[in-house]
Amino acid sequence: MQTSHHVSRLESENAKLHSESERLRQDVLSLQSELSRTAQQYEALFKEHQRSSDAVARLTKDKLRLQEQQKASSPESKQVIQCGIW
Repeated sequence: MQTSHHVSRLESENAKLHSESERLRQDVLSLQSELSRTAQQYEALFKEHQRSSDAVARLTKDKLRLQEQQKASSPESKQVIQCGIW
């Protein structure tokens, strides 16, 4: 009788542990999936940041170029050139 009670208790404990093991396995799979999604989002965000940074650099370069062109074509610079000062 003692042995069957002991076996029954061990089977019950085993069932609980198996259930907990399954729950933990599902949790791990869920976390792995979340990690994968987060990594993909980070990569997309990083690429977008890089494109934005490149666009800002390009626009800054264009702005400086246009400012230089504007300075070169302003009436003041034409007068300086005509006077022979420049």
